[in-house]
Amino acid sequence: MKNINASPPEMYHSEIREKFRSFLDKNNLSKFCAEQKKLANFTTIKCGGKADFFFSPKKVSDLEKTFCFILQNNLPYKILGNGSNVLISDYPLKEIVISIKDIPRYLNIEGSFISISANCDINYLINRAKMQNLGGLSFLAGIPANIGGIIKMNAGAFNQNISTFIEIVEVITKNGRENIPAKEINFQYRNAEFPMKKFIIISAKLNLEKMDKEKINQNIIKHIAIRKEKQEFNKRTFGSVFRNGTDYYSAKLIEMCGLKGKSINGAQISTKHANFIINQNGASANDIYQLICLARNRVRHKFNIDLISEVEFWGDFENETYKDKDK
Repeated sequence: MKNINASPPEMYHSEIREKFRSFLDKNNLSKFCAEQKKLANFTTIKCGGKADFFFSPKKVSDLEKTFCFILQNNLPYKILGNGSNVLISDYPLKEIVISIKDIPRYLNIEGSFISISANCDINYLINRAKMQNLGGLSFLAGIPANIGGIIKMNAGAFNQNISTFIEIVEVITKNGRENIPAKEINFQYRNAEFPMKKFIIISAKLNLEKMDKEKINQNIIKHIAIRKEKQEFNKRTFGSVFRNGTDYYSAKLIEMCGLKGKSINGAQISTKHANFIINQNGASANDIYQLICLARNRVRHKFNIDLISEVEFWGDFENETYKDKDK
């Protein structure tokens, strides 16, 4: 598979660069945009190349103005949250990368309802809610993700999903800021389909469960302990690479293919949980990509099952160059 997210042609991209630079200059936003920005440290897997433009505003109004301009002018873009489910190519990324990491975070509690900015960490939410005897989210404890990403992929574990607790999601679209009721969002397994295709999540309102603080704490400790025992914890990973099916666990299929511990240069399939890939020692994005392709191909060959990736692939990737001699 080659160029799975092919970049714009160079001549077209030159026009994009000039148009975007001109917009930034006219609106006094150039100070929030870096060119040729290294992206590896903005992902949990800690690899990847540079972005032509890395836009990280400090106000929602500037984010709104810029995103509306991007959509109205049909400019290519990517939204970078916590970077926990994205593999960024080693080659230069032509899309405008938008980050909300520098926008002020907030969390407000009224009764059982919590309003929270999309760039808040899920573990911060869980612990702040616990202090007000609000629980229900401990199944997400220990996951390295922000609220926006948690909602976009309808994150879940232990037969629970974040969608259960969502009331409203605030987004920016080509028309500006909009509030989307949860009933208008099609929540699926590891995905959330919004009424519009192009948007940025900027905040959400959740309705949590009234619970005893000690009970919440016990649940948090229990779920983190399970993750530490069965998964790679505090290492350079995406979390799960592939979705589970209705009648199979991806980790089990990969393990049955004999791939636990398999390495390609600095990338390794975990010996603890076969649906995790670890950047052990300076792995390139291509090393990790080849390992993902190997796992997918081996499972397809052995079980006739096409694993579906939870990881997004940004930019251009090489053909599957690893020669699988054991297939």
